[in-house]
Amino acid sequence: MEFRETLPDGCPHDTARDIPAPTQKYRLIEGKTPTEKDFDSFFKRKGHYVKSFKYDHCDQNGVSLYAKIEGAEMLFKGPSNSEGRWQSIGEVTLTPGAGMLDPEREDSHQTWWPTKDFDPVANCRIVK
Repeated sequence: MEFRETLPDGCPHDTARDIPAPTQKYRLIEGKTPTEKDFDSFFKRKGHYVKSFKYDHCDQNGVSLYAKIEGAEMLFKGPSNSEGRWQSIGEVTLTPGAGMLDPEREDSHQTWWPTKDFDPVANCRIVK
């Protein structure tokens, strides 16, 4: 599987799985319409890793998605969006071959490592 970004060793995680059937996930979007930039990893946007007890280098090379819209809404309405960075919530339809996906966490967060050939913009619609 060829990924959209060059990944560090040990990435995706051993717990990550292929996407077996179409599934909807949610992503915070910076504008009113999704762009390629909205699907860049934290590492690609920042250009470096940050020390984190919650997210390792592999997570930082992935894309944050939410299994439930409520998870995305909590972040959208929370203090991390106090400056209005995110303007919308997009529903992304992942299909087989779209990449690898980590299991859902308590807050419905999932890390996704997209493949080079999957077009997230074409598979995203704004829902909020």
